[in-house]
Amino acid sequence: DHDRMQALFTRMLACQAPNGTFGRVPGVYTEPAWMAASKVFIGLLSYYKETGDPKALAAARKNAEFFFANLDRVREASIQQKKPEDLHKWIRNAGSLGDFGTIITEPMAELFGITGDPRCLDVCRAVAEAQESRPLKGRGIAVGVQTTLRGLQLAAIYTGDTSWNKQPEQFRKEVADKAVWADGNISEKVLPSSSRNEGCAIAEWVMLNLNAGFISGEDEAYEKAENALWNALFLNQTVNGGFGHRELESDHTYGGAVLESEAWWCCLHNAGVAMVEFADHAVTLRGDEIRVNLLVPGRYRLPYKGTTIEVEVS
Repeated sequence: DHDRMQALFTRMLACQAPNGTFGRVPGVYTEPAWMAASKVFIGLLSYYKETGDPKALAAARKNAEFFFANLDRVREASIQQKKPEDLHKWIRNAGSLGDFGTIITEPMAELFGITGDPRCLDVCRAVAEAQESRPLKGRGIAVGVQTTLRGLQLAAIYTGDTSWNKQPEQFRKEVADKAVWADGNISEKVLPSSSRNEGCAIAEWVMLNLNAGFISGEDEAYEKAENALWNALFLNQTVNGGFGHRELESDHTYGGAVLESEAWWCCLHNAGVAMVEFADHAVTLRGDEIRVNLLVPGRYRLPYKGTTIEVEVS
């Protein structure tokens, strides 16, 4: 719905602070770095790619300038460990970053893909270098870790340099071996796991594997994404269309309760994006080769050397 999307975009722009970051409401910038690094920055770029609206790209660039100017803070945030009891205090500390703040890699890589600004890769590199010294065990919330790593995957895709994919692949293989259930389910935290899962963590696992399949061209990653989407993510969808958490038992069975069935702050958004990404990856071009990666019925149009190739999957 273009009208609704445009109205939401207008409201987002009204919340941008003079320094480029975002707050909850116009004129109140209580948690700018958190809001910018989370949904808004990448949302601006997605809106630009969909509509071509130059105002969206300008707002995203203005947002990026804040992080370019605070690169040392990004590096520090990538190393810090935050205790759960400090989380709410941390995200309300204007200008601060933390474990979730490292997900700035996703919009930065996307911005590089659009503009070619090398400073975007500087931010991604700062996060990657700081994360490299951290063990996988105890990294915290699975959604934040995976979004950070997806940003590095995007850097690999847009630069053609697969060294960006080193950490994502290490994570993907270790988690697949030690933490992911047979149905593709992943808990809210990884290594050690927690007593509930999270729709957005599963959605991120789907997208991490979609990107891995695109980079490598191997079916294995696409198979993991397909399994997790149909058998784990959709199990976390409730009758009202929302996504949230489910209780997990120690014997790898699901508990009886669906928790936070309308987790609008993360699960609902990430699940929606995962479904769009799944469709985008169903049919792709690798060089001159058309690949049907996922059996999703539909008609696909792929740009190719100044023309468009149409592929129908039934």
